[in-house]
Amino acid sequence: MAREWTEEQLSAIESRGKTLLVSAAAGSGKTATLTERVIRQLTDETDPVDITSMLVVTFTKAAASELRVKIERALTSALEADPKNSRLERQLYLLPSAKIRTIDSFCGDVLRANCDRVGINGGYRIADTAECRLLATSIIDSMIDAVYSGELTEVATAEEFETLADCLTDSKRTEELSEVLLSVYESCESEEDGVESLLPLVSRYDPEKFSSVESSFYGEYLLSRVDEMLDYYIRALSRLERELSSGSKFDLRYADTLCADLMLLRQMRSASGYTALRELILAPSYLRMPTVKAADRSDAALTYIELRGLMKEDVLKFSGYFTYTEDMWRELFCGLFAGLSVLYRFERHFDALFFEEKRRRSAFSYADVERLCYRCLIKDGKPTDVARNMAKQFSYVYIDEYQDVNALQNRIFEAVSRSDNRFMVGDIKQSIYGFRSARPEIFARMRESFPPLAVSEESRATVFMSRNFRCDRGIVDFVNGIFDKAFSLVGGDIGYTDGDRLVCGKRHEGGEPPYLRPSVYMLDKPPARKRGAPASDEEDEDAIRAEARLVAARIGQLLKEGSLDDGSSVRPSDIAVILRNAKNRAPIYASALEELGVPAEISDAKDFFLSPEILLVLCLLNSIDNPRRDIYLAGAMCSPLFSFTADDLYFIKNREGAVRGETLYEALTDYAARNPEYAKGRRFLDTLHRYRSIAEGVGVDTLLYKLYHETGLLALASKNGGKENLMVLYDYARGYESGEFCGLY
Repeated sequence: MAREWTEEQLSAIESRGKTLLVSAAAGSGKTATLTERVIRQLTDETDPVDITSMLVVTFTKAAASELRVKIERALTSALEADPKNSRLERQLYLLPSAKIRTIDSFCGDVLRANCDRVGINGGYRIADTAECRLLATSIIDSMIDAVYSGELTEVATAEEFETLADCLTDSKRTEELSEVLLSVYESCESEEDGVESLLPLVSRYDPEKFSSVESSFYGEYLLSRVDEMLDYYIRALSRLERELSSGSKFDLRYADTLCADLMLLRQMRSASGYTALRELILAPSYLRMPTVKAADRSDAALTYIELRGLMKEDVLKFSGYFTYTEDMWRELFCGLFAGLSVLYRFERHFDALFFEEKRRRSAFSYADVERLCYRCLIKDGKPTDVARNMAKQFSYVYIDEYQDVNALQNRIFEAVSRSDNRFMVGDIKQSIYGFRSARPEIFARMRESFPPLAVSEESRATVFMSRNFRCDRGIVDFVNGIFDKAFSLVGGDIGYTDGDRLVCGKRHEGGEPPYLRPSVYMLDKPPARKRGAPASDEEDEDAIRAEARLVAARIGQLLKEGSLDDGSSVRPSDIAVILRNAKNRAPIYASALEELGVPAEISDAKDFFLSPEILLVLCLLNSIDNPRRDIYLAGAMCSPLFSFTADDLYFIKNREGAVRGETLYEALTDYAARNPEYAKGRRFLDTLHRYRSIAEGVGVDTLLYKLYHETGLLALASKNGGKENLMVLYDYARGYESGEFCGLY
């Protein structure tokens, strides 16, 4: 039976000659719509499009594979209905070579075809994340040493860099400073200008441009936030003023205090500039609250008491931002400008060294490939001949999940498409890649500037697909209620509109089911033992257990009384408990369910590096690398492979002639030398020395292979269900050895 398409879906499928932005809500059939549009263009009898002239970009390999399969099925069905159609047969034949790619794959294709333009070897490989991080850390550490020793004066003097380091981290450890400097660099990788994107930030603090606090970007933001806070309390207190002024004699006493509060807030709101507001907010003059018996307080009075407490807390919080005088701010800006200038010079120098080293190794990260692809397509802000040729080549460009593109990716897609042939699908509410520099505001700005398709006479338009076919009406209404409130608080960057609200489109055979509202339970967290102090670990666990018992009881009720849409009973496998942080909470929830006799399975709860077999391998590797680390050596000795006991370790460390402060390795070596009959100790030392000798000349993957098969480690792990983890570790080691770094150390 042919699928019925909604009006919005059809408009997205059938429109031509426009760049189209489809704002598609969850469950609205966006993938089906995109697929149908592609298929109709391929099978159009009057104006068919060749599949090799399309570019379809998705975020994951799975999505690309799924889309390819759907297109193949549709073409096969069309060919079965018209077996003599040679054109359809050709499209099916060309499908394996169609440009249905992930973003990384597409950028890689462009770069490999144009690597000479950016001066790299076309035979480059994708470097492992760990390899890139090791290389980056090594270069940063070397640069830090060079700056402190006076060898990089073009970046900073030792004193200038020390001042920056003090701002970036409280620790004197180089490792922590390296992490901060590397994280700054990584945040610039997805920007069009790379580390040069730091320059606008540096210029914000230029003391030459500082005229007043309120005219600075910091002052503007601070004063706007204070104004928002003041406006909220002025509105709320004004409403209460009317109630209290017309109330009892006790209410009138509260009304006098409220009027004084309103006068103070309005004075703050009308203050002219930072300095004037500072004087008011640092020393607010509050009237004393009237003394009224609890029984004589009206609801309006109680509301005022609570609201006034919140108001005073908020004013006190903001007062912390007004500690500095205007002259102090000017001095602070000077210091920040100097520090950020050092940071910019450091990152620019690091970028050059890091890239040159990766070029030498012919190994680049996906972020590098993306940036190099950008350089092939865009020069001096304009498309290159490569980009113009690609734009001519592609009849249509499709991009899924557009709300998660970053600035660099957006410019790449603009460069390879024309003004009327791009098709972008996304949902502002589903942006999840902020940690990878996704910029949902790009999608929001497009949607704001693209007119609706129904009225658009331009080469670009927007289509809203808000009908959700997945959820019942109660869920849809609940989600709308949450997002209406949440997105109203984030300002204009997101641009949430009525078109973003979900519309229930789910169909039910036999009529609409009963309207069910989602349940929200709010539990009071047990108070800390001392007012203002954080709760202890025990108190936090008590709160988690209380939540878990409530959830378990609700699940038990569902299993007894609940039913699915088809009328069948709810089973445990129909229920999922989703936790923001499952590591510590999941076992507590599972325990609460088991107490009620409900089976529960924890997904992905096991930390790979905390599994017993991996911990044992790490103890072995660390002992082979440096046997003078007692904890690792003790872990290896007491493992089932060597069977030392705690008593053995005690006697070894406290033997006759023991030396204070010696390591466990030194103690064992001495004990075994004094007691040649101690076979267990001799065997362990011989094994350790043998593998230390092997480790000097082989890769860590080869070393692991020998350890697995020669010590019985693999058999031991297989017996306890840990063989798969050992093989994963072996694969990690092989990947590590395939890079420039190698060896156990």
